[in-house]
Amino acid sequence: YNGIEKEGYEDVEAKASEKIKRLVRELGQYIIQVARIHPLKNQEVIIKTLPLLPANIKLAVVGPFDDSGYFRKLKSLTKELEFQDRVIFLGTITGHDKYYLMKHAQMMVHMASLEALGNAVHEGMSQGCVCIVSKNTGLEELIEDGVNGYHADLYDHRDIAEKINFVLENQQNTNIQSIKQNNIKVTRNRSWENTAHQLEEYFLQLLKQNQT
Repeated sequence: YNGIEKEGYEDVEAKASEKIKRLVRELGQYIIQVARIHPLKNQEVIIKTLPLLPANIKLAVVGPFDDSGYFRKLKSLTKELEFQDRVIFLGTITGHDKYYLMKHAQMMVHMASLEALGNAVHEGMSQGCVCIVSKNTGLEELIEDGVNGYHADLYDHRDIAEKINFVLENQQNTNIQSIKQNNIKVTRNRSWENTAHQLEEYFLQLLKQNQT
């Protein structure tokens, strides 16, 4: 696995900025995607789910504006749907503030069309996020459908909305609560430091084998 930043293991409730805490209060209930604004990250399909979700649910999009043309397309879509107040583009947020946003989200939705293990999803897991990810990508190696999150068809906004609504409606369900707690548990020792140490041990073992 890739690693998780040290901030993900610290007390984000205490260390997050007052600005981000105020923002979270203003957002109310929201789903989150953490990814650069780019067609490969497919923010468009998540925006299309909003008409099928409860009216109070917002989408917080965190990440740099990597493709200005695609960003204009997303803004045009939110205007067309009249959801300018429900899709919040937050730009780049780092450190404790990023993890605080993840921790307080209803869930993470990441529908990238091309993705390996996905750092952001891994980080979201560390904060107890239930993660809905795209089928047929490397994210299936990280999220097992129905076990520690859910899969959805990449471009099918109705399928994605169905999974989002399921999680929203079952937040207090034993299975959903177990996913949240297990995601925290399994990522507990996956810091970048531990990951580097495991990799070092692996290479040292290979060197030892080659010397015998």
